Amino acid sequence: MKWIGLTGGIGSGKSFVSSLLKKMGATIIDADCLAREVVKPGTPGYRAVAAVFGDNIVLPSGEIDRRKLGTIVFADASARKKLEQILHPRILARAAEAAQAAAARGELAVVFDVPLLFEVGWQVQMDEVWVVFVKPQVQLQRLCARDGMTEAEGKHRISLQGDLNEKATQADVCIDNNGAEEATLLQVKEQWLRVLQGTLPKRRILERRPHE
Repeated sequence: MKWIGLTGGIGSGKSFVSSLLKKMGATIIDADCLAREVVKPGTPGYRAVAAVFGDNIVLPSGEIDRRKLGTIVFADASARKKLEQILHPRILARAAEAAQAAAARGELAVVFDVPLLFEVGWQVQMDEVWVVFVKPQVQLQRLCARDGMTEAEGKHRISLQGDLNEKATQADVCIDNNGAEEATLLQVKEQWLRVLQGTLPKRRILERRPHE
């Protein structure tokens, strides 16, 4: 079974591409969803986060206040690193379990939707890496419009992720999402059909399949 890593930059349209793939029948393993699962009350991840960041990030319901926690880690690189050390191994373990279940069902490929794929080094686990690409000005405009941010806030949030141009140069498949949704849909259809047919992307020949 093929492992496909799907990533991009905030505001690039990665979630849109992920939704298209899901409609086409792809199994999507969403790292953000898994991140919420591994810190549910009572889990080891929950206890580890509460121990590091304190009870002030726990809601009256007992759940982690993700907004407050996000404010902390986006403002403090060392705090962000601590959170990553707690979350990432647990997320990867859950993702691998989901992929194994898909393989047992006879699926030909799964898509790992991971916003920080390169930043956490997960690209080495994948057979293919797909990057959803937009121009910097388009990315900023879409992010600010979507989340109600100022331009300065948008630029800061974008700066916390790796350079999108650099990610695109490392991709096996680059989905250009600068234009209309229909144009993006055609690209995604073409690439997903290629995956189901078992052919490699034209961009480069893959050399490793570390999970096999």
